Amino acid sequence: YQRRVHGGNQIGDASCELLPPLLHSKTIARLKLGDNLITADGAYHIAEGLRGDDTLIQLHVGGNRIGNKGLTAIADALSVNTTLTSLGVRGNDIGSAGVFALSSMLLTCPSVVSEVQLKANRIGDDGANLLAEALKANSSLRVLEVQNNDIGPPGTLGLCLALNYNRTIHAINLNGNNLGNEGAQYVAALLQTNSTITTSGLSDNKIGAEGAFHIACALTSNTNLTGLDLGSNFLGDQGIGHISGSLKVNVTLISLDVSNNQIYPDGVQMLCTALMYKSSESAVRHIDFGSNYSRNIGCKWWAQLIKYHPLSRLCLTDNEISNGELLREACQHNCYLKNFQFGGQSQNPPYANRITAGIRADIKAIIQRNKLAQPHDETYLNDDEDVYSTEVESGGSISSEAVTPKSGPRTPPRLTPVDLRALQETSLEGASADPEGSAWDLPCPVLPSPHRRPAT
Repeated sequence: YQRRVHGGNQIGDASCELLPPLLHSKTIARLKLGDNLITADGAYHIAEGLRGDDTLIQLHVGGNRIGNKGLTAIADALSVNTTLTSLGVRGNDIGSAGVFALSSMLLTCPSVVSEVQLKANRIGDDGANLLAEALKANSSLRVLEVQNNDIGPPGTLGLCLALNYNRTIHAINLNGNNLGNEGAQYVAALLQTNSTITTSGLSDNKIGAEGAFHIACALTSNTNLTGLDLGSNFLGDQGIGHISGSLKVNVTLISLDVSNNQIYPDGVQMLCTALMYKSSESAVRHIDFGSNYSRNIGCKWWAQLIKYHPLSRLCLTDNEISNGELLREACQHNCYLKNFQFGGQSQNPPYANRITAGIRADIKAIIQRNKLAQPHDETYLNDDEDVYSTEVESGGSISSEAVTPKSGPRTPPRLTPVDLRALQETSLEGASADPEGSAWDLPCPVLPSPHRRPAT
């Protein structure tokens, strides 16, 4: 019999004194003590419980104040614990001293910890380089979350060089740091050589078109990455053009987030054109394009992509779209789309979409039909997890046409280059994308020597 203890109750340090006997009773499998006003003193009691426990597999103490001393105590206890697999210490004012203790444990002890969450601390470049030393030899860690930690290019370089040796990490989250274009180049070089990383978070990192170019170079040859988050950067139309060119030849990427990147209709055309060239087997199925500038001219391209590409999740919130009829008509041809977020009607004016309540209700009915219907292609049955919830206000009538499939097959047909040329000429006059352009011959980025550091 195993129980869970959840956080958010402000138990404080005094109540932590009760944890050692509770953990030693071998009835607790997951202990979540987030946001409970726990300091280093409380962490000492948690560490005492870990030393005699062989049942706990998950410990999350995020949002407290354990600091470097508290993490050091927990890391020391984990050196003799052989069951804990997930450790979460987000937002605990942890710096390089605490990371040193954690890294030492990961480097020297027979730990089975496979997931470490260090979000929103202050490890900086020094802490990142300490973690890097552990990653070179550690073989248990699978997921590393170091977002919002003020990591710049020097720390990114250290992590990327270490991950060249590591063959167990499959997900790394660097969101909300200070990578810039230089750091993006290091990550791109890593993706060129690493064969195990499948998910990379690079949002909110001040990455521009130059950084996007390096990422695109890596995507042309990478055959492992399935999820890429580039949201809240500065890609612009030029940057999304680089990414779009690489997607013509990349065959593994499934999920792409380029939300809030100052992308306009020309960028929408380049992205949608590239994706419409892909086969169903190599399709990008999840796209977050929220908080950009598609507008109605870009909406025409989104409608074509929905119609001819097996998307299952799409976010177009706050894109200055008012032509909902195009989206509704396109959704009628797509039997895979199960999560479509197109709202933001009032949350962020004047950038919000302005789609009428009746059309929103119709689209909601179509999405609900797709969720309930059996897809024609078994490849797209594994999309149950809701990443984007459908935002549709109540009210408005639901027409029978909106939920009635048209005659003939509902599997999205493939577009030919002739079709794409016609779309370009009729939908977007004067747009700059070249639908028949071959995939670029992009150079492969290379990591610098471990002895070289970026100029400060």
